[in-house]
Amino acid sequence: MIDWEERYNDLLIDKVKAQAEYEELITVKDNEIRRLHKLFIEQAEKPRKQYSYVYIRSEPQLWTVGFYNPDGEWMTDSDHEYKEEAAKRVAWLNGSML
Repeated sequence: MIDWEERYNDLLIDKVKAQAEYEELITVKDNEIRRLHKLFIEQAEKPRKQYSYVYIRSEPQLWTVGFYNPDGEWMTDSDHEYKEEAAKRVAWLNGSML
């Protein structure tokens, strides 16, 4: 026979545990939102450079990341085998928070 009082108490305990897990998850998410907001503000407050990084195909299988200085001279940062790697590096150098 089912002990309904015991079953009811078990359900209450499960409810309390679920509520605690939910609150912990909310706290973690809130902290992550605050961290990302802080990063965004810090990025927005950084002085802007007078140039932007770009990538070019420097050889058939090589993508080079760099920028053109005010005199028009190419300044290399890095070389990458894949275009996607070069694009990620450019995004990061230009301030993206990917």
